[in-house]
Amino acid sequence: MLALRTKLEWPIVACLFLCALLVACNDTDDVHVGLRSTRYQCAGAPLTRATPQAPSPVALACGTEVDVDERELNLVILGATTSADINGLRFDVVYPRDRFAYVAGSVSMVTDNFLTWGGGVCVANVCTAPPQSVGKACANNNKTCNAPGEVVPVLTASETLDPPADPMMPNLVQARLRIAIDRPAGAGEVAATLGGTTQVLRFRLRATSLTEPIDPTLLKFENKAAVDDAGVTISSIVFTDQLFLWVQ
Repeated sequence: MLALRTKLEWPIVACLFLCALLVACNDTDDVHVGLRSTRYQCAGAPLTRATPQAPSPVALACGTEVDVDERELNLVILGATTSADINGLRFDVVYPRDRFAYVAGSVSMVTDNFLTWGGGVCVANVCTAPPQSVGKACANNNKTCNAPGEVVPVLTASETLDPPADPMMPNLVQARLRIAIDRPAGAGEVAATLGGTTQVLRFRLRATSLTEPIDPTLLKFENKAAVDDAGVTISSIVFTDQLFLWVQ
């Protein structure tokens, strides 16, 4: 009887041990060995071509996942611009503050984009480059500009909070990341002449919680404009809302 009982208990013990492992591996704690029940997600409609309504669209694109609750986002411009007198870009990125927050100090210019080129019209020469570099400046700076050299634009960014839309729900605050890119005085104005999609700058948004799912949230541009050196809006450059963030 003892031998029979021992033979029966071993499968039960093995099953209990396996179940314990499965429960541990499915722990919903976000810190647990890198596994969690929810995940910070990013997706956007592809910007494949310009249209008559948006001849030079500017948009946000998904960047790298920096951490479980932090993601890098890219500001991009598609294709060539019809305007050759671009001095800078100014815009707000708007999002719900109870869901996402700007990571202070994370904004930075992407090197060798059209806003960092010497003044005048810059044309990228044909170069041999890997497929992912098509539509971007060549790594060997194989381009010609009316004015040589590169400049360092003045970049500012800050997160501000709007008053609650509903006083009875003070946590539902709309946040805006206010960004301004201005070429330095005397640098001259430029055009974006490359085909494809060109990255302009990067910044990070943190998901304020990963404990519960968050419905897809559309990031919106407000107070947006591409401007010349007189601060006049360039109407041919259009900002497009098309990027969603959520926790699933």
